Amino acid sequence: MPQGLTVEAFLTLQEDTAIDAEIAEKERELEAVKQADQIKSRAGLSELALPTFPVGFVGLLGKTIEGIAEDAEHCIANQIETHAMHERGEPWLS
Repeated sequence: MPQGLTVEAFLTLQEDTAIDAEIAEKERELEAVKQADQIKSRAGLSELALPTFPVGFVGLLGKTIEGIAEDAEHCIANQIETHAMHERGEPWLS
């Protein structure tokens, strides 16, 4: 019984019908405080290292399908010439 409260005064107190809901609310508040303390005690976020892109990456992003197809044509022509396939190179690849 709380200090300073007489038995007679205690017996005249009204029943709190919402006491279970109030207890549940205070338990939720207590759990939130515990979680806040856990979050505060954790280490801070570490700095992310951004990846470095290879040379020419920005130029690659600017290419269109036509530009990529043109590059592929140049690579094929270089291969045909490197292997001395000349006029029979493209029909052979087809």
